[in-house]
Amino acid sequence: MERDKSNLTRRAALKSAAAVAACVFATEATSNAAPAPATAQNAPADRQHLWFKSGEAFCSAMVHRAPGVSGNLPGVLIMHGLVASKDQPHRIFVALADALAKAGFVAFRFDLRGRGESDGHSIDATPKRDLEDARAALATLSKLPGVDAKKTIVMGMSWGGTLACYLAGENLAVTRVILWSSCPRDNETWSPIMVTENNRQICDQFGNVLSKAFYDEVPELTPQSQLKRLRQPVLLVYGTRDEVTRPAEFDKLKDELTFADVSCTSVVIDGADHALMNHLWEQKAIDETVRWLLHE
Repeated sequence: MERDKSNLTRRAALKSAAAVAACVFATEATSNAAPAPATAQNAPADRQHLWFKSGEAFCSAMVHRAPGVSGNLPGVLIMHGLVASKDQPHRIFVALADALAKAGFVAFRFDLRGRGESDGHSIDATPKRDLEDARAALATLSKLPGVDAKKTIVMGMSWGGTLACYLAGENLAVTRVILWSSCPRDNETWSPIMVTENNRQICDQFGNVLSKAFYDEVPELTPQSQLKRLRQPVLLVYGTRDEVTRPAEFDKLKDELTFADVSCTSVVIDGADHALMNHLWEQKAIDETVRWLLHE
């Protein structure tokens, strides 16, 4: 996909305007003026925004690490749901990444193309393209300074869990897998309601438009088989009131993984829905995830 030149021009213009504004601010500043906005040089030490290339486009990412910590640390790649973003609802991934950094990990959360701040449009998303983004994100995380490329954890919520399974099946450097509200199965069929717009069949997902082409690829996916290939330990976190997947399905997944000699731990959150839309549910998911990583 060719990068939109108009976006490049617009971004360059904004950067130029910001530079001019900064110069004017510096010239007119007084002793009681408000502090200047953070720049790449004086931004908070525990967070870093970056762009990485996937295909011919760019994805937006945020890196969280504890300031002042030296040595190579395990990296955790965090992947969002189908039409979510690197923040997820109620900034749950921000809180998760902060907690992971405090516990001694380098957390890396990013937007798939067409979601969040990344290039592209959701209507052009396909499972293959999302997997391309996930692989590019993992490669980027592995090359960051201070990251142990041989000790990577992949974490996915909902659709992000499917992507995590594929990365686990492909890469010996992935040592553990975390699935939140994610119960991936092989050769699934998703049949959402479609409408025709501009001679193209589409599905509206909470204001995000996905095409029929996305759903046509889903039955080709085999995430559960991928998860069994290298047998990394797996953590399942899910709620008893998940409106997408019933608890019995998660129990079945755990049985399947255990039968395949995959160490699988479950954290069941009573009353929680699919997106963990409650502060107590969110906190339990984060606390149990960090505890499992530190003691697994």
